[in-house]
Amino acid sequence: MEAAIREPLRTALTRNRNQNPVEFKENYADGQVVAIIFFAFEHGVPAVVFLGFMLDDLNAPELKVKSGRYACPGDCTDGHFNVFVPWRLEAKFRQGHPEFWKGDALKAAENADAFIRLAIDQRLSDVGPPISVLALDSPRAKWIRAGDCTP
Repeated sequence: MEAAIREPLRTALTRNRNQNPVEFKENYADGQVVAIIFFAFEHGVPAVVFLGFMLDDLNAPELKVKSGRYACPGDCTDGHFNVFVPWRLEAKFRQGHPEFWKGDALKAAENADAFIRLAIDQRLSDVGPPISVLALDSPRAKWIRAGDCTP
């Protein structure tokens, strides 16, 4: 899956750098480009796959996009996946969503969307729009937030 994303992403980033090099360097100064997190329930157990895409060198004549993948269960030794969030946001999020870990795939997607919106509202430097959230609950799918995606 990463290979299918890397080349179109590199093409879009190259176009972006050519059209507005100052904004490009500001947006990607830390090398992080995009992260995609897939959540699922397999046999009643939560499963997560995280795909991250980064640039090696913003000034290279030809941009190179590298990717990393982390899956759980699988890459995590104890069978759990943790998302580490700033403590001040976790406490605030728990106030409105005290049992955020409970529910089906749709509820999990809605809670993920709510947490991301909270992070955007709090102006965290590494979280921003557009955000797309798609709940996949075989055999159906439901858009929670389309972002730049076309449902």
